[in-house]
Amino acid sequence: SLLSMLKRQHGQSLAEAQRSIDLSPNFSLGYFALGWVRIYLGNFDEAIDSLLRCLRLSPNDQQAGGFLGHLALAQYHCRHYEEAMRDIERARRRRRIPFLMRTLLATLGQLGRTDEAAIVRAELAQFDPPNAAHFWKAISPYTDPAHHAHLRDGLRKAGLDAHATPGTADEAAPMAVTASPARRRWLVAAAAAAIVLGAAVWFALSRNGPGRSAKAADAPQAIRSIAVLPLDNYS
Repeated sequence: SLLSMLKRQHGQSLAEAQRSIDLSPNFSLGYFALGWVRIYLGNFDEAIDSLLRCLRLSPNDQQAGGFLGHLALAQYHCRHYEEAMRDIERARRRRRIPFLMRTLLATLGQLGRTDEAAIVRAELAQFDPPNAAHFWKAISPYTDPAHHAHLRDGLRKAGLDAHATPGTADEAAPMAVTASPARRRWLVAAAAAAIVLGAAVWFALSRNGPGRSAKAADAPQAIRSIAVLPLDNYS
């Protein structure tokens, strides 16, 4: 499901996420995947339901910060900005990742909290992945341009112009930043490998029962790509 989303095969991703839950109704990562794809399909209320179920099933998950970050994004798109801030603050206590900081910045922009936004802008500016514009677009696979525009609107209100806003510079000058076919294949292959490895480790740990705690400390490095993709590899 997660790999299908990277390839922008939203329908297939949705079906695969639902299939994982049908096979294992308590599979929290399946609910995360379902919530994730529903965000980018524009089904925000349903995404919130799925992500809340994910968190209920695995409240102490090492990746709960990533789950909360996506919940905050769904709340943002429902225009529940205060609820989004609540979820962001919960997530920030666990991890401060660029994906989360972008949602925080857009939310602060919509709330008119420009002084706080200036601090977050400075923090987000430290994140500098290779081909940043393509990176931000790759992790924002919206099917409806209006929903992506809503995110950009919050970032603009937070003080970012079109060229500085994550996920928009490539739209302003597509020829300058579009990745080559080889580069795109490399990005998809790397993400796919991380997702497959992470999912295998996560599933193995979830089945270890009493022995899980002894190995759980090894999980974050392997599964971080599931919750936040390759974001904090560049942090």
